[in-house]
Amino acid sequence: DVAEDVLDIGGNPLLLGGEYYIIPAIVGPPGGGV
Repeated sequence: DVAEDVLDIGGNPLLLGGEYYIIPAIVGPPGGGV
C-alpha cells in the first residue's frame, strides 16, 4: 500500500531506500520518515 503510494509520487522505484525519505510528510511511511 505504502510502496505504491511512494511510487506514484516519486515516479521511481523506492528500492534505493531514500526516495521515500525525501517526502515523509506526503507519504508518511510507517517508522521511516518519522
